[in-house]
Amino acid sequence: MLSRLADSLFWLGRYLERAEDLSRILDVHVQDLTGAPTEKELAWTVDISTILSQPESWASTSSELIWKLAIERSESFSVAYALDKAWQNARVARDMIPLELWEALNRTHFQLETWLSDSEGFSPHGFLGWVKDRVAVASGIANSAMMRDEGWYFFTLGQLLERSDIGLRLMKVKHFSFWPDAVVLLRCFSGHEAFLHVYRRPPTDATAVLFLLRNREFPRSVLSSLMQIQRCLEAIVTGEQPRSDGLWVSEPKVAAHAGLGMGVAALRYTSDDDVISDARNFIEGLQVAVSQVDEFVLERFFSAYSDQRFYHPQMGV
Repeated sequence: MLSRLADSLFWLGRYLERAEDLSRILDVHVQDLTGAPTEKELAWTVDISTILSQPESWASTSSELIWKLAIERSESFSVAYALDKAWQNARVARDMIPLELWEALNRTHFQLETWLSDSEGFSPHGFLGWVKDRVAVASGIANSAMMRDEGWYFFTLGQLLERSDIGLRLMKVKHFSFWPDAVVLLRCFSGHEAFLHVYRRPPTDATAVLFLLRNREFPRSVLSSLMQIQRCLEAIVTGEQPRSDGLWVSEPKVAAHAGLGMGVAALRYTSDDDVISDARNFIEGLQVAVSQVDEFVLERFFSAYSDQRFYHPQMGV
């Protein structure tokens, strides 16, 4: 596959996942702020700014923050920006994706213009719900109609890396928030009902983090994502040969595979008490593993097309 096409499919998956994840996080917090005290609103603004690696001063109120993150196209970390870039990458890779997927993304692109043109009647909850629905449609079409070839693996790898990145950022911030709320954290992952199905009791901060990190059956858990990333990498690099000393030619590949393997092993075999007692360092170690995979993929496959990476460096791991 041409690097240009692999690059576009990778970022298509990544931007679709980013639009959905940011929409869910924003929508959950918009609902949670209804009737909330000022202290909670300020804590929420600080949390979101920290998740996106932005200074606390970049948005003075929750309304300004929601506006910037939802529909401000000039902000490269907004939902509208992510949808725009997903459409642009899909246009480059039109011959590699099903017609139904292109039509769904094209429809989303033009409906987005309608949302952005009606600033006076803008409803954050309505817009964010629409984004989640449209991304779900696109992801469903991709899942049911794309061939399981290299294109599929690059697309899925982009989705999973973005999901892992945002998820780990969210857990790291919310677990140590000034206003921690286990239910809000789970809802940001669409995992509240799944948690109740498994635990049969209200969540605590510790049990919510453990579930989101380690539950293999929940598709948005970090363990589930990392295991799928392993399978995607194995499928993409099949046929590459090791050196005579048994090491791979690409050193970032060594780090990426080793980091992933150690991350999966740590998630599977570290005791619950050890994870919770050192949660910050544990999560940061997983972030390093995801970062190593990012570096390997970008260096190995996309280095010649760096100018096509419509990706905000502040959002990278």
